[in-house]
Amino acid sequence: MRQGLVVRRVGQLLFVCWAGLMGLSLPVAKPGIFDTPWAFPLTGIAIALVALWLGPRVHERVSLSLPPTQPGQMQGLKVMTCALFVASLGWLLAVFIHQTVGILVAGAGVLAGVVGMLMHLLRMLGSSEA
Repeated sequence: MRQGLVVRRVGQLLFVCWAGLMGLSLPVAKPGIFDTPWAFPLTGIAIALVALWLGPRVHERVSLSLPPTQPGQMQGLKVMTCALFVASLGWLLAVFIHQTVGILVAGAGVLAGVVGMLMHLLRMLGSSEA
């Protein structure tokens, strides 16, 4: 149980850092148009902290109001979530490290997201007809 708590806290810390990097990437990408570049990373961190605070409070009510799902039914949504992280990683790579590689990674993330949407749509349509 203690190890699960540590893993959860590390994941939350990584999420907050990721949000800060996403906020920092805006003034780095276009440095001339932002008056206060430090406000964007702080805003990203604040949004992440609010999401981490709000998530457990809303999760129970939402999960109780939804109908039960079969094990593989939400696989497309999982693919889309992973694709979102890949696309945002591509954005960060393009801004901070190498533009061409970042664009390719972001494009792969978007393509995987489309595949995830199609998977989810086909599974949901298939389950409603049965």
